[in-house]
Amino acid sequence: HTHAPEARGGLLAVLRQPLAHQYALILVLAGAGFGAVFAFQQPYALALGRARAGSFFVAYAAAAILVRVGFGHVPGRFGRHRVAVGALLVYAAVVLAMADMRPSWLALYGAGFGLAHGVFYPAINALAITAALPSERGRITAIFTGSFSLGLWLGPTVLGGVAERDGYPTAFVLAAAGILVAALLLLRSPELRAAG
Repeated sequence: HTHAPEARGGLLAVLRQPLAHQYALILVLAGAGFGAVFAFQQPYALALGRARAGSFFVAYAAAAILVRVGFGHVPGRFGRHRVAVGALLVYAAVVLAMADMRPSWLALYGAGFGLAHGVFYPAINALAITAALPSERGRITAIFTGSFSLGLWLGPTVLGGVAERDGYPTAFVLAAAGILVAALLLLRSPELRAAG
């Protein structure tokens, strides 16, 4: 495993390291896609004539729990880096499919999204924890939480105007594009690849 060089000066010093700023950007983009899906899937489905949109949330939660309980060993067995990249590609595919939403498929979208998130979130977290020095792991965890949370806010905030002006399909396409950029950054990150 590789480790980031010893940093002094707290969180900002850690954030300046290649590992941390790549990791932060990946999580902001993934969080933005996640936030956009949870903000827009329900009003989009209702606008297309669906009476209720709760099946997305039920299927999402069930799939995410099932993956973490039944398939938690997958990242360790196949490699955290490879699994995280694959999960991001599934993330992007589900979000892109939702741009051409079929309201009767809400549970299917939810299950696919829950599957991708249930695999991606712990795999990407384990990657950075493994790559970081033991003395920096707390700060890396703070970067993880803060970056994903920033994305959760940015996705609906930035893409909300797009959805209002150009429609939900455009917002979903842009969210999927952001997730694909995150997958490319993760794929090309030597620090995260070495930790996987």
